[in-house]
Amino acid sequence: MLSQHVQYVELCWGGLLVVNPTNAIVTYKDSADVQFTFAPMLSMGLSADGFTIDNLSPGTSSVSNTVTATVTTNSVYGYQLLATVGNSTYTSTDLVPSTGTARFAMIGSGTELAPGTWGYTLDGGTTYGALSTTTPVIIKSNSTTTGDYGESTSIQIGAYASSDQRPSAYSNVVNFMLVANIDPPVLSPYERLLAGRLSMQDIGNLSSEEKSTLLSQMTTGTSYNSPDSRDGEVYKISKLADGNVWLQDNLRLGSDSAINLTPADTNITSNWTLPASTLSDTNSYTAPQIYSELKNTINSDDSVNWGNGSHKYGVYYNYCAASGGSFCYDDSGEAPVEVDIVSDVCPKGWHMPTIYWNDSGEYNILFNAYPDTASFVTALSLPLSGLTFANYPDAQGVAGFFWSSRIDTPGGANVLMIHGINSVSDDSDSSRDVPISIRCMLN
Repeated sequence: MLSQHVQYVELCWGGLLVVNPTNAIVTYKDSADVQFTFAPMLSMGLSADGFTIDNLSPGTSSVSNTVTATVTTNSVYGYQLLATVGNSTYTSTDLVPSTGTARFAMIGSGTELAPGTWGYTLDGGTTYGALSTTTPVIIKSNSTTTGDYGESTSIQIGAYASSDQRPSAYSNVVNFMLVANIDPPVLSPYERLLAGRLSMQDIGNLSSEEKSTLLSQMTTGTSYNSPDSRDGEVYKISKLADGNVWLQDNLRLGSDSAINLTPADTNITSNWTLPASTLSDTNSYTAPQIYSELKNTINSDDSVNWGNGSHKYGVYYNYCAASGGSFCYDDSGEAPVEVDIVSDVCPKGWHMPTIYWNDSGEYNILFNAYPDTASFVTALSLPLSGLTFANYPDAQGVAGFFWSSRIDTPGGANVLMIHGINSVSDDSDSSRDVPISIRCMLN
């Protein structure tokens, strides 16, 4: 009987690989380079064919009609919309007057651009930028994908005619260019904050000049999203009436697992481990304890509501845990001490605020910056998170307690305490073994 030999064929880059089933001998092999080009999709549409400036008299300024540029791209890093003015037919030299100096664009009211300059505005004529005849000017930059729906930018051209401008019909051409970003754009801290990509540690690591610039760009009372790099939790932060940036949520660092903290991510001076959220029959001065609201079973026969499943109450810390293990003493029977702790579990560059009896602490100053207690509570978004005592939540929905970095009573530390929206005490203290809430402010 004749045996049948079957050849198996596998396609490879550049050639065939023929395999003999009995001996598996490669009889032919070759290779070839593979090249391809990928380009993101870009498209743009203009709502009108041109800009027209009407009723421009000597010594006056005016803006054109609005032309809307709608950009669509699938570039994951967004795009840049650029423009130049002038071509071989129409140039800025057309703006030269018969005598004197021509000024055909301005910034705001009365501050003029260079003579013979065409200006553009994206805000209806409040502010202007100059268009160049040679160098493309970025008039819009977007760092994220616009998607199928597109993104629109409204553009106007502005002009100012000096009193000695020669009467004539002046014209030019605006050339638009659209460029897809192939690399992640270099964003300013404020742009990253707006995009929710500036962590609290990033903010804390800014130089004094960068931080000053960021604060000047933040709108007082507006909430911004900022993640905590230690666990990815996203918090609301805001510049408040005292000019400082505050956390508007209770700190939520901590869970059923221990977390290793370092001076690179936390306001501590040496590595320290935040313990897991565990149950204990007694509160402690000397051992760090935390309780998470997400742990809704206190023991086998007692189910407890820890904030209705939301994050608004955060995690509760005794002072040993709140201080990052730096102040774990039971001095309740000793003479009073007065100290401001310098380590805590706030993100690096942030800290637990101070409270002083002479009203000069950071909590005190913020409280006095508002006309009434309700405004203060609302600005900080303070919840009635209560406290924990011997494993059991207490006073939730009734009161809220928030640690400060100031200690001046035996066994206690100064706290901010609220009873409803209209009752605030910024001169209270709490026993350091009782786990309560933490707020942080930017250094």
